[in-house]
Amino acid sequence: MNHNTTSAVLSVTDVSNRLKHMVETQFDGLSVRGEFSEVKRAASGHIYATLKDDQSVMNVIIWRTAAQRLSVAPEDGLEVIARGRLSTYPARSNYQMLINSIEVAGQGALLKLIEERRQNLAAEGLFDESRKQPIPKFPKKIAVVTSPTGAVIRDILHRLAERFPCHVELWPVLVQGDTAAVKITNAINTIEGLPSHQKPDLVIVARGGGALEDLMPFNDEALVRAVANLSIPVISAVGHETDTTLIDFASDLRAPTPTAAAELATPDGAALLNSLSRVHQVLTRSLNRQVEQCMQKLDHASFKMDRNIARLMERATSRLHLLVPKGPKHIIALNVQKLASLSQRATRSVTLKIQKLQEQTNYYERLLKNTSFETVLDRGFVMIKDKKGVPVTNSTTLHKGDDLELQFAKGKTRTATITN
Repeated sequence: MNHNTTSAVLSVTDVSNRLKHMVETQFDGLSVRGEFSEVKRAASGHIYATLKDDQSVMNVIIWRTAAQRLSVAPEDGLEVIARGRLSTYPARSNYQMLINSIEVAGQGALLKLIEERRQNLAAEGLFDESRKQPIPKFPKKIAVVTSPTGAVIRDILHRLAERFPCHVELWPVLVQGDTAAVKITNAINTIEGLPSHQKPDLVIVARGGGALEDLMPFNDEALVRAVANLSIPVISAVGHETDTTLIDFASDLRAPTPTAAAELATPDGAALLNSLSRVHQVLTRSLNRQVEQCMQKLDHASFKMDRNIARLMERATSRLHLLVPKGPKHIIALNVQKLASLSQRATRSVTLKIQKLQEQTNYYERLLKNTSFETVLDRGFVMIKDKKGVPVTNSTTLHKGDDLELQFAKGKTRTATITN
């Protein structure tokens, strides 16, 4: 074996770096067709997967910045044309493709993937009619999950304001790109987690039209499950009338357009007012008829009462005539009895009055006695009067030499003179 002893000895790192430079130089601007498998999304936002055909497998990486620009989310089984460049991973002596963009390798492959997912989810019962919830007739609060910019939200708000003004909550999300499905799913799950008194009555998930690749976030399995499991009725309004996504099957009602979703979510306010006006007219006419009938019945009852009173008067007169032949003595005797009865009741009433007045008089006499100044003197107090006989209540009015009268409870009144 012939060894070249003059050749330089390279380190493993040197070889790896040379190989890395060679690969990246020769395979820049590369387009590769293959099927995604083993797709994994790291917390950093990077996507790691493999791209394979029927014979070979190649590791691929989509850095976070590139992943955010993708129109289609990578997922297992999706056949694409990936564009980017080759690189190496020296730590493991691997080569890998760094993908910048992808496009579906024909709509047939994408439609096949969607159909397979639809069948699997349908087999679980997520699309069953028994799971559908009725749309409320008069929603007070509607949550709209869509992009905060663009014609979709403007059309929905405008149509709602025209038909049936109510409180609308916008849940802004991305509706296109690799992260759109995650954003929409998070919004749906957040709405589901709200306290019952904060939850809307209805949710509308909407976006405008677009290519099949643009609508792929609404075919995401996690999003479909979130919509199917939402305890609030959902109207899906994704794309145009001819567009169909998997959340259309999971939602409680599909609208052909976002504007149509606003119409399906609310009653026609103008039609309601017209209907109420007609009902008001019918009720008014009915009430007027009822009032007229009641008045007529009242008139008939009044006439009947007058007739009954007349008959009663006739009967009373007849009875009076029957009593008169018994003679005035009988009538006088009856009146004497009545007078005696009245006299007895009057006597009892007067007696009770007198007793009550006597009790009140006795009470006031006791009260007067207890509060009189004589009673106070009996307790050991002395009443002091000046020379005019006026009781003294303030010592500052007295002066040296003033004559005073002292009145005791018992004994005569005594006099005294102030000496100092």
